[in-house]
Amino acid sequence: MSDRQEKQLEIVLKLNKLTKQGKLVWSQGFPLDGTTEYVSEFNYRKCRLTDSPDIGLRSTETATINSSTLRFSLYFEGNDDKGIWIPPMQALDDLISTVRHQITKRDIQDLDEVLKDLEEAENLLEE
Repeated sequence: MSDRQEKQLEIVLKLNKLTKQGKLVWSQGFPLDGTTEYVSEFNYRKCRLTDSPDIGLRSTETATINSSTLRFSLYFEGNDDKGIWIPPMQALDDLISTVRHQITKRDIQDLDEVLKDLEEAENLLEE
């Protein structure tokens, strides 16, 4: 493994750790082209995890995610219009799983809040 690949792997592993600790929060983007995208921001740096094949991926670069072959890569937007690409790698599998878990957990909490609000409204209407 080259020095560059080691640094890329270290970045992905740190992102996963921070996400698991809840220190890094992700949201799901909804690009118009139907691709899957997850977005986070830290230290004024936007990070995009995407399966879009037209943003820096070569056709031979793939990562296996949930038994499907998807082309996920990581992109950091820079302050000077110079971004940093991290191509698909096996460690992205764990990061994507962690991000999806975080988003699902947050969605369930939001649904629980709506249900609680509806129950309170129902109780008020019954009085």
